[in-house]
Amino acid sequence: MANTAFPATKLLQEAGFLYWAPLGTSVPVNTTLASAYTDVWTTPWVPLGATESGADFTYTSTVQPVMIAELYDPITYRTTDRTGSIGFMLASVTAQNMIKTFNGATNVVTGTGATQTTHISPVQVGNEVRCMIGWESFDSTTRLIAYQVLNGGAMKLAFNKAPAKATLPWMGNFEIPGAGLGVPWSIDTTR
Repeated sequence: MANTAFPATKLLQEAGFLYWAPLGTSVPVNTTLASAYTDVWTTPWVPLGATESGADFTYTSTVQPVMIAELYDPITYRTTDRTGSIGFMLASVTAQNMIKTFNGATNVVTGTGATQTTHISPVQVGNEVRCMIGWESFDSTTRLIAYQVLNGGAMKLAFNKAPAKATLPWMGNFEIPGAGLGVPWSIDTTR
């Protein structure tokens, strides 16, 4: 008899696709056909391009026990904090991706076409630009939206001999959008 407890069709494989958008952008409407999303991520959502090894979604919830003097065991637990992030290494090293990676880095474009140069420098602390990050699975069955993200952590660009390649590091930290309104992220799936 065949083992059907773990059907291969339930596996979520491949790196998927990453998208970037300004805060407040409408999310895809999740039109489905044959258990897959068929609508596209429209402007101002832009694809971020290839990554070194996909993306990692992390969400941590800390709970603490509520104790009373008469008992040795907790009477309940309460959530005391939650944090989330999405991490990836962009292999698509472009001027636009550098600006996004450095939270809206200031930039000055000179020249056009083959003579164009983009001068990029960090923004003043406090002027960082938050964004939205979207991810869709390779099979178009699962989508994640992070509604307000600030990239942080070590910004290391390694310029090494081939076959190594430079990447743009992302540790997109989730914030609650709209000054405390809403939720920091959501996942939609047809699975």
